[in-house]
Amino acid sequence: MFKGTNNTLQALPNNLSEQRKRKIKRILYKIFLYAMLVLGGFIFLLPFLWMLSTSFKEYKEIFTVPISWIPKTWTLKNYEELFAASEYVNLWIGFRNTIIMVVPSTIVGVLTAALAAFSFAKIQFPGRDKIFFGFVATMAIPGIITMIPSYMLYNKLHWTNTWLPLMVPGMFGGASAIFFTRQFMLGIPSSLEEAAKVDGMGWWGIFWKIEVPLSMPVLITNFMFGFLGGYNDYTGPMLYLTGKMELKTLQQMISMLNDTAGTKWGVQMAGACIATLPTLFLYLFAQRYFVEGISFSGVKE
Repeated sequence: MFKGTNNTLQALPNNLSEQRKRKIKRILYKIFLYAMLVLGGFIFLLPFLWMLSTSFKEYKEIFTVPISWIPKTWTLKNYEELFAASEYVNLWIGFRNTIIMVVPSTIVGVLTAALAAFSFAKIQFPGRDKIFFGFVATMAIPGIITMIPSYMLYNKLHWTNTWLPLMVPGMFGGASAIFFTRQFMLGIPSSLEEAAKVDGMGWWGIFWKIEVPLSMPVLITNFMFGFLGGYNDYTGPMLYLTGKMELKTLQQMISMLNDTAGTKWGVQMAGACIATLPTLFLYLFAQRYFVEGISFSGVKE
């Protein structure tokens, strides 16, 4: 009996030593992980920091080597010139056009994507999974491939130099939005739908009174992605809005901030800083829903 007790007492230091080693390894792993995250975040922030710094610099200081991250001479001249409305460039008109063009199409697109995702996730019909697989496969097609055919189609419809090519396609929901919403809805318990059916509720009522409220995180996430895609889009407006100046978007207005002497980099950086503010506020407002929508998009019941 005493011999077994002695062996147990001798094993205790070894167990404590192993636990201490595992704890140290976990701590070192977390330190390494957080260090890499901080480094990655700093690398991603560098262009934004340079943009912000450049917006307060004089032109001669912008391209100095080595880079001066803190302006030697602070100036608000770039911002004053940015908001001085001219015959060709008006930032407020560009911002108004962008909001009018992006917000309605994004809202409608989120709702239509939710309807399609609801049918793929909750309603049984012949060939449902095959249709969904074929639909999601379109995500692998690069947009550059369909750019010329799309332009030819919209030109035939006389939609060029209007907002229609930039609004109408987005109102039908994107494949990625439908995919994420479907994955999220698959995680909603089917017992809720069955209980609603017992109470006499149809599919339309189930969608609006059960699925939409419970899917709000992923719907807000899809709105953020759609809004950011349309708000930051430069290629689309440059392709379709080539004539009327009053239809130009914010990104086009910022790109036109130059003169005969060349590009006004300081003014453009100031415009980019101002253009970033709405998206930054939107993310801060919807951050909780954004994280939750991404986290639960792959969870099934």
